[in-house]
Amino acid sequence: SSGINAEYGDQFVRFSKEEPATYNIGDTATFTLLSSKRMEELFMVIMSKGVIVETWSISPDWAELPSGLFETEESFTIPSTLNVRSRLLVLSAHESNGHIMADGMDLCMEEFLPHTVTFTMNKMNAQPGDNITATLTSDPVSFVGISMSDKALELMREPCKLLTRDGTLSFLR
Repeated sequence: SSGINAEYGDQFVRFSKEEPATYNIGDTATFTLLSSKRMEELFMVIMSKGVIVETWSISPDWAELPSGLFETEESFTIPSTLNVRSRLLVLSAHESNGHIMADGMDLCMEEFLPHTVTFTMNKMNAQPGDNITATLTSDPVSFVGISMSDKALELMREPCKLLTRDGTLSFLR
């Protein structure tokens, strides 16, 4: 069937269609919401790779549009816990039947992860059988990969599997 189900009415909340923006951690992200009613409270959720990263509620300052719909512009700071692919959700309960109304939008993150990583070794050159000590430190919730090779692989002309920036970001998506 088509049209609006009378049981649910025409109440909704949704993100206004906007051009996608790319964000860095700490940026202020601004978004516009449209609604059929002046809802007193909306619940916001950021999800990243299926995990809830942050939640908060807002009390929008709605402006009525000539169409009879309501619009509000809101903003938040991009948290440091986001991965390259994340999603912002808006949730509210229908005022008469309590059903959840929801919408979502992608948060496109700059493909640069500003984590501090330090790697040290006690020897820069070693012979087969030598023991070396390697120390790796990083910011919490960092994704780190280590790849090592020796000259024997180059001499035998066997390709090494290299950990690349693109491969790492592909894994995070």
